[in-house]
Amino acid sequence: MKTYVLMVSKVFPQYHPRKGEQTGFRDKILITKNHTLRMNTALWEARAEEINAGQAILSIRQWSGKPYEPGSHQEEILQLTHLGTQRIRLSYNKTKRLWEGFVSYGKYEKRVNLARLATNDGLSVEDFEQWFRLQPEGKDLSPVILHFTDMRY
Repeated sequence: MKTYVLMVSKVFPQYHPRKGEQTGFRDKILITKNHTLRMNTALWEARAEEINAGQAILSIRQWSGKPYEPGSHQEEILQLTHLGTQRIRLSYNKTKRLWEGFVSYGKYEKRVNLARLATNDGLSVEDFEQWFRLQPEGKDLSPVILHFTDMRY
């Protein structure tokens, strides 16, 4: 059976104010982290179709140390045989002076509270905004949400 690997970060990235600190994603995935966001939407939607059709599995992993460093290896956190996807648009509201999320439902969009989105992604709102480099007056982002559970927006 085909295996797709989804890597999650063990530490915050270098550009983040909390760079080098532990993310806790391993434990959060097993308890409270319901999803992750990825920018390569078409790729992950195609992979989700294969996984949901029983043609592949998803292996969620993290590195034991620094990626590709001698002695560091990939540690599996969880295997999934189902993976949900939802397209989302992250947009800055100039009037409210905050970032908002809008999940696509065909021609329609449903607003998603950013605090709820961040929490379900295993982050605080501030960490979420820094992770995705969401700056006031920044460009919209259109990632895909990869759902580890049956929860949807």
